[in-house]
Amino acid sequence: MEITARAPGKIILAGEHAVVHGYTAIASLISILLSLFVYTLNEDSVRLQLEDVGLDFSWPIKRIREVLSHLGSPFSSTPTLCSLETVKSITALVDEQSFPETRIGLASGVCAFLWLYTSILGFKPGTVIVTSELPLGAALGSSAAYCVALSAALPAFSDYMKLDVSQKGWLMLKETGVENGE
Repeated sequence: MEITARAPGKIILAGEHAVVHGYTAIASLISILLSLFVYTLNEDSVRLQLEDVGLDFSWPIKRIREVLSHLGSPFSSTPTLCSLETVKSITALVDEQSFPETRIGLASGVCAFLWLYTSILGFKPGTVIVTSELPLGAALGSSAAYCVALSAALPAFSDYMKLDVSQKGWLMLKETGVENGE
C-alpha cells in the first residue's frame, strides 16, 4: 500500500509575537505544500528521506526493537504520551545517525518522526519520503505541516484505519478552497 498526504503552510498576518503570549492573531493558510509519501519495500527497516535537505536515515527494525522493546507495548490505537524514557530511547536511535552540523536542528523532527512512526505502526517496515515547497525557518509553518502530514499518513498506512485511497492513493484533509489557498 502507498499513502500520500499533503499539508499547507500558514502565514500569520498580524499578531505573530502576540500568539506566543496567548493573544489572538490573524492567520491564513498558504497554498505552498509539504508532501509526504509512505510505502513499504521488501526491506526490514524504517527509512526517512528528507529530499529537500538531502538527508536519508534508515534504522533496521531489529535495532528499533532492541531500543524500544523495554518500553512495553506502546503500539496501540489508543493515543499515549511520550515518556521521558521513550524520548531518551528515541534520541539514542537518532544519535546513531550522522547529522551534518548545519542540519542538526532537524534532529527533533526526526525524533518526532520515530515517535509517531513506532507509536502508530510499531515495528512495521516502511519508507517515508518528505518533499516540501515550504522553506525551512521562514515562519511559514513547515514544522507544523510536517507533523500534520505525518499524523494523517501514518494512521492511514496502519491496520487501524480503512480508507478508500482509490483516487491516486492521495490522502487529503480538505475543505472547499483549501487546495487553492482560499
